Amino acid sequence: MSQPQDATAPDLLFALLPDSGIAPDGPDTLAPLAAALTAQYPRAQVLHLHPPLRDAEGRCRWWPGAQPDEDGVNAALPHLIERLRFEAARHDLPWQRVALAGVGDGALLALEAVQAEQALVGRVLAFAGGYLARPESAPQDVCVHLLHGIADQRFP
Repeated sequence: MSQPQDATAPDLLFALLPDSGIAPDGPDTLAPLAAALTAQYPRAQVLHLHPPLRDAEGRCRWWPGAQPDEDGVNAALPHLIERLRFEAARHDLPWQRVALAGVGDGALLALEAVQAEQALVGRVLAFAGGYLARPESAPQDVCVHLLHGIADQRFP
């Protein structure tokens, strides 16, 4: 006999990664996405992950410097991977029920994370972001969505 599932337990986890360069007390640029995900998936847990570093002006950064590089991205990945694994285990969710959604540098970090770590998340939503370097292969069993607007200046 199977155990009844807790009605309050999330059945999905969305981890949101903002762009670098945003002031810690600035607007939550991912709030509209979080609201849309919550409305569409009422049993999902939405987790906002913030860049851990600060630049000279106090803006949030995923890596030192304004532009991503291999060393900076590689330094940021272990903390992100560890946090995602922790949150999935805390909510008793398999990796396929975890999704990463990022904007700009957050999108780059999400894309690089699934290249670096197998069976980390089942889906990536990358808004206005791309890979640091062209991947040699696609991540196995991961659905990757690359989303760019018509006025995207970074990735036209």
